[in-house]
Amino acid sequence: IALRPEKDFVLDVADIPIEPGDTFLICSDGLHGKVADAQIARILRDPDGDLEAQAEALLDAALDAGGQDNISLILLRPILD
Repeated sequence: IALRPEKDFVLDVADIPIEPGDTFLICSDGLHGKVADAQIARILRDPDGDLEAQAEALLDAALDAGGQDNISLILLRPILD
């Protein structure tokens, strides 16, 4: 799903395998536009890390980078049996 003000846009869709420990990030441009991908990856590197602590670290990084627009993010880690 993409939420954009433009009428026309291209949506990329792909099937990817989910591995134990994978963490998925859904975020607004208040995070993605302010924090470098490498810094986001460093914060999310620990596959057993506490999601709430990681979310707070991402929010802090966006605020430290001058983020003032809405900074929205969701982290999820699927439970695989």
